[in-house]
Amino acid sequence: MKTKEELQELSFAIGKAKRVYHKAIADNLKEGGKEFNVLNPWGDEETSGLPISFGGDDCDLDEEVVDKVRWNEERGIIEYHSCRFNYLKVDTWADVNYLGDDVDYVFDAIDWNS
Repeated sequence: MKTKEELQELSFAIGKAKRVYHKAIADNLKEGGKEFNVLNPWGDEETSGLPISFGGDDCDLDEEVVDKVRWNEERGIIEYHSCRFNYLKVDTWADVNYLGDDVDYVFDAIDWNS
């Protein structure tokens, strides 16, 4: 059985690895200097982008489709583009930090060849 200290060390290592990964994504976006598409991992032809579900204010699930990411030099942040929110077409950019832990799903689905 792992000690509390060993488990805490592993937890710190996870946090450090995530920060390094997120910095690498930011560096790639900066270097690319453009918007990159976010792919639908299920290959759904009708839905471009990555659908993300999360709890809404009214305890219902909201759904947002993220279809692009970019580096915003002026604000010094990574932004994501939402093309659909709760089945309505939208055209909005927001800070990826709004996505919480779901940001890693978005980062994993970036099409670096786009």
